[in-house]
Amino acid sequence: MGGAAFAMSMVWAQIMPFVALLMYRDKTENADKHGVTIFLTCSFSMWLLLNVILFCTIDVKYIS
Repeated sequence: MGGAAFAMSMVWAQIMPFVALLMYRDKTENADKHGVTIFLTCSFSMWLLLNVILFCTIDVKYIS
């Protein structure tokens, strides 16, 4: 359960900023919200890319 719980917490941590941004009601201009959206999208993309690179470079003999 430890590995599965850790994996779910990592996915949860990547999703929740987008949910919080959707719930955020800004009464000022929308430029700040757009900038945060771009930052979150870039951050998520980098996280996803690094995870793919990690799993592609893992030596298969260590998996089992």
